[in-house]
Amino acid sequence: MSTQPDTPPVSIPIPRDFPVIYENPDEASFFWQQESTHHSEPLKPLDFHFNARLIFETNNNVYKAYALPLKIYCRHINTYYYYSLVPQFGPPEEMEAQGKESEKRLGIAMMSLGERWEKEWFPEIRDHLAYWEKFNLKDASISDLSEHLDETYRRVWRSWEIHCMLGIPMVLAISLFEEMYQDLFSNAAPFDAYDLLAGFENKSVEGSRALWELSRQALASPVVHKVLTDSDAADVMTRLSDSAEGRAFSNDLNTYLQEYGKRSDKTYLTTPFWIENPAPVIKNLQDYVTQPDKDLNAELKKTGERREERLTEVREKLQGYPQPVVTQFESLLKAAQTANILREEHTHWIDSQVSYHVRQVLTEFGRRMAEAGVIAERDDVFYLIPDELKETIESLPEIDCRERVDERRATEKKFAEQTPPPFLGMMPPGPPPDNPLFRAFFKIGGGPPPAPSEVPGELTGSPGSSGVVKGTAKVVRLLSEADKLNPGDILVTEYTTPSWTPLFASVAAVVTDSGGILSHCAVVAREFGIPAVVGANMATSVIQDGQVIEVDGDAGMVRIISPS
Repeated sequence: MSTQPDTPPVSIPIPRDFPVIYENPDEASFFWQQESTHHSEPLKPLDFHFNARLIFETNNNVYKAYALPLKIYCRHINTYYYYSLVPQFGPPEEMEAQGKESEKRLGIAMMSLGERWEKEWFPEIRDHLAYWEKFNLKDASISDLSEHLDETYRRVWRSWEIHCMLGIPMVLAISLFEEMYQDLFSNAAPFDAYDLLAGFENKSVEGSRALWELSRQALASPVVHKVLTDSDAADVMTRLSDSAEGRAFSNDLNTYLQEYGKRSDKTYLTTPFWIENPAPVIKNLQDYVTQPDKDLNAELKKTGERREERLTEVREKLQGYPQPVVTQFESLLKAAQTANILREEHTHWIDSQVSYHVRQVLTEFGRRMAEAGVIAERDDVFYLIPDELKETIESLPEIDCRERVDERRATEKKFAEQTPPPFLGMMPPGPPPDNPLFRAFFKIGGGPPPAPSEVPGELTGSPGSSGVVKGTAKVVRLLSEADKLNPGDILVTEYTTPSWTPLFASVAAVVTDSGGILSHCAVVAREFGIPAVVGANMATSVIQDGQVIEVDGDAGMVRIISPS
């Protein structure tokens, strides 16, 4: 006998202009979701196969490691990224035993996150990064380059496997701590537990702090200050080279880019990273120098001070509880604090730096193929898949890929003009499982879209960071559009990644289409002490540039106050 639900699933209608052909007919019975949190736009084939797919498929190894009865599938459907998380059912006694084993393994993992990261995972990631940094892409022979692609694929796979080995107990530790806090203190506000996790240094905050210090250098130099205030972001580096002061500042800026610039605004390998195109960094510098009286370091310090004050108050309240409860609280607190730090640390080293090096490998293939005339330009390489890439590079210039690229570009253009259905396949019966792990997942990606508000001009989302503020809305879908933001504006976007963190030092609040209380946006907004509403669904479509809006981070509400 199986523990699988008896209620038959309901088929989800497929739009006529979005035909779906499954690789395996059985997959038509799965519940597929578009991965809109990180990949809301069409993905080019190579980006999907070499980046996005690996992130999810390495999860299957991790599920086995943690004895989780799950399997994940991902597919590139009409240029969009869909995934399906499929429970693996079995006899009740086996499921019960597996559940106990999974709870044991995850408990050990949560309590050893910091040690495993420092002693095992982080050194391995640094080894992978060193491998890519040492390899001479430009001068490598075709055979060496082909072998390098195979080795890169293996190292990327392992890097994402570490990402998932860390990620599952990481989010679970934070979520379980918050749930215990709410159980202990029934009158707690939504963010009280998270206040005890904020204010620690991490790579995202560190990068913003370092950029802020550069802006203070610029303020102290009339020459550099004038270049930043009088020039377009694209012209700043050239203008800085005109003077000794400018060149010195440019050197410091390049040092910053070497340390923090291996990021891009979205998790797409097709997008240039900051170190390749520093315009987003320069735009942030330009915003920062318009705030001469702001003290970002002092503001960030307050977050840590508030954490310690709150922790003292909480520990006083806990004195009346039995010692086993206090011990469990302190144990979960330590695990959650470590997890909250590692949440930003691992994205810096894996999501950003590993992806940067993968992009360099793939664009080198593209450069050589374009020079050989088998594709029209370097970035056309992203319209191929890995097997085609190897076959083409190893037989240059015999295989002409231009027609294939043109066909796939036309397909991309066709579906880019459509709104992909959020779900495909079969709607699962009943609500999603109510267990600690699924609750943690929902706190990152957000749950089902909230019911629309009946109040005109009001959008419902989820609380992300405390506070209420009014300001001018600016809809920004790409960091390249961030030049429309002025200090004090409200950022409205689909979602944020660590690359967006420097914007949080200038904006008054953030609103996102997707995400939950543990999304990147919510976590970073709490660090910077600004309100945030996450998972507001169609915010980027409903809100327009220039409208005055009110963001209520405590209630998870956004109100449009005046038209643009």
